[in-house]
Amino acid sequence: MQTKANTLLATKCSWCKKELDKIDLIMIDESNALTHIQCPTKADIPIKDVGYYKDVVEKYS
Repeated sequence: MQTKANTLLATKCSWCKKELDKIDLIMIDESNALTHIQCPTKADIPIKDVGYYKDVVEKYS
């Protein structure tokens, strides 16, 4: 049984490893990797979804 504390999504940006907070704007790509919108290390990502981390986690949990 999965609890709210457990999630299938990462808690850090897949590129710069920034710890994501519930109010961070993030992108999710086709491989379900998360990248925060202001990530300084990655561009040109094929975007699957965009939103606040809190909302995306609830959507994909």
